[in-house]
Amino acid sequence: MQSVTRSKALLTALIASSVLSVGAALAADVPSGGGVTFVNESNHDLTLFVRYGSDASCARRPKQQELKIAAGQSASVDSGDSKVCMCIDVPERNTCPTGWSDIAPGAKRRFR
Repeated sequence: MQSVTRSKALLTALIASSVLSVGAALAADVPSGGGVTFVNESNHDLTLFVRYGSDASCARRPKQQELKIAAGQSASVDSGDSKVCMCIDVPERNTCPTGWSDIAPGAKRRFR
């Protein structure tokens, strides 16, 4: 009787461990706090300019960052619940020559 109880306990522990592992793997794919993840799937390094931190226009958002992402790597911006504006060219005086792209919080943007 005691070996049956141990077997049930072991089986329960294995199932719980598997469920937690799957949950952790899924959670790793979604940035915490809303943020945005940029994934560089190309063979070339990538430089992005991002702005975030309010609902203002992209040219007026208070926080900005330059992301240098090596080929095959990724980078995340913890923007909370605000959208992230992204530019793939060097911004000139708050304008993006190619136009700003809005990215929703929690999104993942891939570059190939």
